[in-house]
Order: sequence, then structure tokens, then C-alpha cells
Amino acid sequence: MAYDALMEQIQELPPSNKEPLFRRLLVEDGLAYLREKDGSIIGFEVDLDREQVLSGFTLIAIQKHTVFAYRSDLGEAPRLVLFPPLDKLFDQDFELLDLMVVKKRFTDSRFQGRVLSKGKLGDLVADLTPPQKQVDLPDTTVQAMTRQMEEIREGKQTVKLPDPPKEEEPPVEEPSFAAEDESFVAEEPFVDGPPDDFEEDPYAGFDESGFGDSGYEEYETYEEPEPVPEEEPEDERSRKLKAKASDFSQLSEVSEFCAGTLGVSRPLAVTVVNKALQSEVAPQYRIDLAVKLFCKLFDEKRI
Repeated sequence: MAYDALMEQIQELPPSNKEPLFRRLLVEDGLAYLREKDGSIIGFEVDLDREQVLSGFTLIAIQKHTVFAYRSDLGEAPRLVLFPPLDKLFDQDFELLDLMVVKKRFTDSRFQGRVLSKGKLGDLVADLTPPQKQVDLPDTTVQAMTRQMEEIREGKQTVKLPDPPKEEEPPVEEPSFAAEDESFVAEEPFVDGPPDDFEEDPYAGFDESGFGDSGYEEYETYEEPEPVPEEEPEDERSRKLKAKASDFSQLSEVSEFCAGTLGVSRPLAVTVVNKALQSEVAPQYRIDLAVKLFCKLFDEKRI
């Protein structure tokens, strides 16, 4: 039985204009990872029998056509097929990866696709995204991701809180001197000259001229050695990633660890891993290259 809350969300969406939608899916840059060489495209039909709902961000994105979706006609059984761009796919605000869906291949604007598999969307896109599938990310996506990370590093996306008001310090009382007190009487009278128990310096008059200057000349030109610069401390995330590196058997595990455990945004993690995938390094060394790329970015405080 269809889940009522999900059905209500789908019924609020207008039916799709099939022909223009299908043509748009075949040319949109952000959907390159879903397109097949035979002219078909992969889509994910939301499983209406599951107790789940779409996030508010996803509903708004569908209405604004920043997340592409096919909504069946009013006279047909309710259906919603998602075609999320790569940058939205890994954005946690859209909560797409946890949706239960049916993966289908569509060849025309009728949107009667052939079922490929069922399950969680995050599991079903593994073979469609880097590093398992080489995809050329559009320049607009890369630039947007780079701009977002620069803004985060520069603090443009954070709100600086005002400094707490300083507490007023109590006024310091001026010290009172006993000399100003007429009743002050010195305990002992001042006596001019050394005290009775004073001992003269036993080395007074000692002549050092007989020792000469031999042995000291070499110190006249002594120069302080230049201080050795301290090494930049290694980022804590770098240490964790290096400790985990031997457990990775494929590049996707590196990006998943960095995104899920070390807090790197998924689009950026995919981009870094994709760089290692597209490098000229032999396949058996690409995991090590990806780890080194992430560690360099961590240590240089670039992410």
C-alpha cells in the first residue's frame, strides 16, 4: 500500500511535459553520468510502497527544475522518476542517497523503462559515478564547487559573533606611604657607611693581565646559528586517512571515507578521486595518489 505522506507530496507536483523533458535529459550537462552510449538514460523511480518522504529541498528543486523528475499524468497511476544532477546527488540537504527507488533504463518519452535493480539510491549509483565510471564533470559544476569551498575557507559563509562585553575592573586604590604618616617612626636610625658585619671583597685588586687573551680570539667572530623552521603540524584528518589507507581496495572507498568520516563534501571528494582516476599513474597506485591528494589539501588547510 502506498505511503500516504509520500503520495500527498507527489500529487502536489504537476504532471510532466514528456517530450520536452526527455529531450532536456539527453543534453543536460549534470546528467552525463546517467546517459548511456545507446541513447538511453538511467532514472530512479521512487518506491511508493516504502515509508519515506521527499526532503523539502528536493520538492522545491523538482518544481524549479534543478532536480529533473518525471511525474505521470493525472489519469495514470502516480509515478515519480528522479534524474538528479551529480552536484545535487551528493548534497546532503537533498537527502537523495537514502531514498528507496527502482533503477530503470528509459529509451523514449513514454517513460516506460526497463527495471534494472531495486534498493537504496546511494547503492544503485555506485556503478554510474566516479571512480567506477569515468565522467567528465561540467566546468560550471567544478567552478561552483570551487567557489563554494573558497567561500568557506575565507569565512564568507560564517557569521562572526560580537565579542562579549568586557567587565569593568574595580578602580585600583592608590597606595598609601608610611612616610606620609606623621606618626611613622623608623625602627632603626640611618647610619652612614658600611654595616659592622660587612666583609671586603677578597678578590679586590686581582690582576688578570698575566693570563693574556690567548684562547678567546676564536669567539670574537661567533655567529648565532639560524633557527631551524618548525614543520607545519600534520592535520588530524591526514593522520586518520593515512592510518586507514591500507584498508582501501578501490577508489570509491577513499572518497566515501573522506566524505562520511572526515567531513569532506561529497562533490569535492568525488572530484579529488576523479583526478586520481584520470591521472597517468598505473591503476595499482591510484589509491595511494588519491590519499596523498587529500592529505595535501588537509595539511595546506585548503579543505
